[in-house]
Amino acid sequence: IVEISRNGGLTWEQITPIGGYPYTIANNPQSPFPGGTPCYSGSRDWTLAQFDLTGYTGVVSFRWRFGTDGSITEEGWYIDDIYVGSIGVELSEHIPTSFALSQNRPNPFNKSSIISYQLPVKCYVSLKIYDCAGRLIRSLVNEEKKPGYYSIKWDGKDSSGNRLAAGIYFYRFESDKFNKIRKLILVK
Repeated sequence: IVEISRNGGLTWEQITPIGGYPYTIANNPQSPFPGGTPCYSGSRDWTLAQFDLTGYTGVVSFRWRFGTDGSITEEGWYIDDIYVGSIGVELSEHIPTSFALSQNRPNPFNKSSIISYQLPVKCYVSLKIYDCAGRLIRSLVNEEKKPGYYSIKWDGKDSSGNRLAAGIYFYRFESDKFNKIRKLILVK
């Protein structure tokens, strides 16, 4: 489970991912969690989890708790690419001092990945996905943007909504003052 603390770790509360946890814990006296607790369980693949933190302000702490009742021995958690911010909107009132295009998170990815960029000035922005042959797969952004920090989620689909095959793809950021290309990997 994922928990948050607003008081430096004195107390913790479980937070729920958008869409909820996929499992609940069965009643079992050996379990470290009470029966009925929503949780992650049984996944052997990477899972993108997003949490709505709009109700939290100030400094917070996060922790990931793993528990087992001892009846099954499996590996625990692997945590990769933690990102705190907003999707599809400006992340801060602060204006960046330079252009930047970040590596997508997670990479490689299965269901979706986040691409972040920053703009120090108002400009027209184009962010497009291409395959290895240079064919345009999908346009994610194609508009004028104010200065700020931005993130957008790509779901691994083409412009017609079709799920793409596993492989290497590229995303290209273009503006009148900054151009950059990065590689991303879609896995099944």
